Amino acid sequence: MRAGRVGVRRLRVGGPSERVHAVRALHRSRAAAEQRGGAYAGYLAAMTLLVVVLPVLRAVVLLAAEPDPALAALDPTTVVGLTAGLLLPAAVLLGRVRGPAVGEPHTTAVLLATDLPRHLVLRRPVAIAGTAAVLASAAAALLIAVAVGGAPLVAVGAGAAFGVLLAVAWLAGQCLPGRGAALLTGVLVAAAALPAGPDALLGRALTTADPSALPGTAVLTALAALALAVVPRLLDTVRGGVVVAQSRQWRSARSRGAIGEVADALEGYRARPGRFRRLDAVRVAPFALAVPLRDAIGALRTPGRSVAGVAALAAAGLALAVAAVAPPSLLALPAALAGVLAYCGAGVWSDGLRHAAATAGQPALLAPAPFELLLLHGILPLLLAVGIVVAACALAAGPAWPAVAVAVVAVAARAMDATRGPLPPSLLGPIPLPIGDGAGAAVLLWNLAGVLVTGAAAVGVASAPGLLAAVPVVAVGCLLIARRRLARA
Repeated sequence: MRAGRVGVRRLRVGGPSERVHAVRALHRSRAAAEQRGGAYAGYLAAMTLLVVVLPVLRAVVLLAAEPDPALAALDPTTVVGLTAGLLLPAAVLLGRVRGPAVGEPHTTAVLLATDLPRHLVLRRPVAIAGTAAVLASAAAALLIAVAVGGAPLVAVGAGAAFGVLLAVAWLAGQCLPGRGAALLTGVLVAAAALPAGPDALLGRALTTADPSALPGTAVLTALAALALAVVPRLLDTVRGGVVVAQSRQWRSARSRGAIGEVADALEGYRARPGRFRRLDAVRVAPFALAVPLRDAIGALRTPGRSVAGVAALAAAGLALAVAAVAPPSLLALPAALAGVLAYCGAGVWSDGLRHAAATAGQPALLAPAPFELLLLHGILPLLLAVGIVVAACALAAGPAWPAVAVAVVAVAARAMDATRGPLPPSLLGPIPLPIGDGAGAAVLLWNLAGVLVTGAAAVGVASAPGLLAAVPVVAVGCLLIARRRLARA
């Protein structure tokens, strides 16, 4: 009790910064405070960097150092500028879901309920997230400059300045209201089309070795300084409920992700229905038509999510068209990307598959069997996935049958993943291997089974058209696995 009175007394003295530090110190001293595995997290990050990130970066640099003739026609300035132009509005949209001003939920809620300025309360998590964005942007800029023969020092400066713009755009998406964030997204999309926009300046700074890139870097630095000046005002205008809700969701996602439940960790970030609520989803029709119609109306109630699904499937079709003309040494990259995008896009309309899996093991008087319901809920995602992927691939003069195959496998993999249930406890036990414990790899494979199946199928049909004959076998195999899981539920 005395310790509590001492803590309260500490909160009443000193300036605002001291009060913020006192609240956080008091929370860390409580037995209920979260115990952070800092050493293990650092070890995991270092091993991921050494085993995964660095080999991939080395392969990319080697491929860029000796480009294939098919890639030599690509203008690196245009490619970098286009990518940068897409990143800025994407950062604003990301802030609507998970912004940089996210901290420990209880401490954040307590501090936001006081008279303390919010830019003092939230500056620590924003500084950490912003620093990470700047470092990642500078590192990527250096890698690109080395690969295309640009000036490394100029590229690092331009990349760091662009990282600041990314961090501020990310924060603006969290702090601005819905209309303000939508307006900012539109402005950034329009700025990407300007010949002197931030994306064009970054592209020239990263791919030009002569001093002509210095003025563009100076402009980016000036824009970054102006963006930093508005950060305190943005933090003071953020709604406390948004910050606390995102903090709670992020903590829940981290807790579930730490035990291998990646799907449950991402469940909270799924868009909630908000449109067309007056449109009746229960229709009097043959059951085989009523189920896809109900799924379509449910998709209309989350228009932003549906648009993202269409974009992902269209991008998958374009990636397949690129894989059709890519050299054999690079074919796997766009093909695997097409598989991942098709899997992600098909998931937007796969809520019905998850509903069918949830009915397994429950008493049903009039409803069909769970597997039959699963097949009915798969009609809508199958039609949309096949139609969008094939249309996008055809517009890019790509082959149609590989697009059909990838879309079919993506929906079948979604059905398989929808029925997998919670993580089996047996996967959490140690798996001795000559290189160490393989439990983490087993959990990772369990979570990425559908993605790996779709990606492997995309690479297979893109590299060897004769493998199209194996696509029905793969799809039926996924459905049989789903049926067995439903029977065991």
